Amino acid sequence: MIFGYERDCFNTSNIADLVNADFISSCRDKIVKNHYVFNKNWQNSVDSFYEKKLINICQDRNYLVFDKTMVQLLLPRLKNIFNNNDIAASGHFLYPKTGYMGWHTNYLESCWRIYITYATENKKSFFRYFDPLTEQIITDYDDKGLTIRKFYVPEKPPYFWHCVGSMCNRFSFGFRLYA
Repeated sequence: MIFGYERDCFNTSNIADLVNADFISSCRDKIVKNHYVFNKNWQNSVDSFYEKKLINICQDRNYLVFDKTMVQLLLPRLKNIFNNNDIAASGHFLYPKTGYMGWHTNYLESCWRIYITYATENKKSFFRYFDPLTEQIITDYDDKGLTIRKFYVPEKPPYFWHCVGSMCNRFSFGFRLYA
């Protein structure tokens, strides 16, 4: 079994010149899909963890999608940081106030995941996961500005169950790291 979760797997100064106020503004301007409606009960979707039904990609979600080209602008820098050319852009979301993605595993695409997030407020958004080694639910709050996370998504049990929630604007730039 591989289990891995790491926060700040590289120094944010390596990308801070790219992920700046202008970049974030461009992401906001390039929203292509709206899956967001203000939801005062959003926390129910991220507080209740259950493993009864295996979920690859969660349909219980509330966010906006911005154009993939914004995430692809970060790819050359990440390939250099990780010394790996086998990195692909994946999720690219804006989670506004009450934005979330419910519990899921992504087990059908087993690989390392890297998420760079930009939060407009300190400790008002989070990444939450179930640690199969300790059997604890861990809530890792975002810092204001940049937060970087890396975790492994296995194709077999124990799966890496995780979810996201936000009470501020949280921009999420996702990547798949193969090999």
